[in-house]
Amino acid sequence: MGSISGAWFLLTAINAGIGVVYLLRWYWWRVSAYIEIAAITAAFIVTFVLFKFTKIRFPISLLYSIPISLFVWLTITFLTPPVEKERLIEFYKKVRPGGPGWEKIAKEIPGCENDNIGIHRFIGWFCDVVAVYGIMLGIGDLLLHKTFLTIIYLILGIAGFCGVYKCVKIEIKQAR
Repeated sequence: MGSISGAWFLLTAINAGIGVVYLLRWYWWRVSAYIEIAAITAAFIVTFVLFKFTKIRFPISLLYSIPISLFVWLTITFLTPPVEKERLIEFYKKVRPGGPGWEKIAKEIPGCENDNIGIHRFIGWFCDVVAVYGIMLGIGDLLLHKTFLTIIYLILGIAGFCGVYKCVKIEIKQAR
């Protein structure tokens, strides 16, 4: 590896296998630490083998590492015991993940039987993405002295944060 970009490509390829697991955690109660470890280990091994013994490089390497990692962590999911129900209930009470894979746990908690994702959560997520990217790009363009783009991005970022705030207020109101 002869460059910083090469290091970033390698790091991205290794972490690509766990990306699906990180997302799925919010939608399925079966995701555990075993699965996270299996996913990142599988992606690391596949990426290492591809970089060391083949000419396959990023981004084509993702076509190998992601499916193999997916197969490995799905296998580990069903070979390992699930997390204790008490810990899942405790996690659900704190975080309230809205995915359909959490229905089984939600039904066991009084007052949570009817939890669902709801459109306001999706809108909140979208506003959060707009806020983060708006502020990030706004600061970047501010540093590059691009005044017009700075203003546009910062306005988008602030609007995104306002949207998140409104969605959180809706969430709090519904929780009562």
